[in-house]
Amino acid sequence: KLDAGAVQPQPADFALDELLGSLDAEFRLQAQARGLALRVRRTRAVVRTDARLLRRILQNFLSNAVRYTERGRVLVGVRTRGDRVRIEIWDTG
Repeated sequence: KLDAGAVQPQPADFALDELLGSLDAEFRLQAQARGLALRVRRTRAVVRTDARLLRRILQNFLSNAVRYTERGRVLVGVRTRGDRVRIEIWDTG
């Protein structure tokens, strides 16, 4: 949709922790039902991006992590280096 121009990104500044908190709430029960521990690390990072598109990307990664991890855990964390932010999703699957 991005390539076709059907979706136009609308970047804005927002606290990344709010987005991660809502994803935690969305996926925690699903992870628990599969016997997985989901841990989302808190962050103070503020980013400038399209929150809706970033949410879709992270939902996809988390969905796959929960779906394809047979046992163990899924970890969501944020690393900052200077003015850069990197969101990481780790799983044991």
